[in-house]
Amino acid sequence: MVTITSSELDQFRTAFQDNDDAQDALDILENCNGNLQDAASIIIGIEKNEYHLGDQDWVDFENIIKDLRKVVCNQAFEAAFVSSLTGALEYLVGKELGFSKVFLTFFVVYLSHQGFEYFCN
Repeated sequence: MVTITSSELDQFRTAFQDNDDAQDALDILENCNGNLQDAASIIIGIEKNEYHLGDQDWVDFENIIKDLRKVVCNQAFEAAFVSSLTGALEYLVGKELGFSKVFLTFFVVYLSHQGFEYFCN
């Protein structure tokens, strides 16, 4: 079980302080006691319902992050990610991937916790 501590959660809240969608993602994570897997399940469920995705293959977080590796494991995203978490979020939003800002915020938090190098290797 991968867990975000309350201290880390506070840091993410500060980083995304001007973004209501990001705060919604962090609320879900907080309600799951920082458990990334539990929060992922809830957020993916929301995405499925909101975007009428049915039972497509990507609705599993592991499948989603495999696809997102293709988008983020490059120098342009790494520069945005290293610069700021909000920059990383805006980079992903600009790619029009079909995910909500809530989900993309969750992914940025996940990536921050995992580490860019670890995630991309």
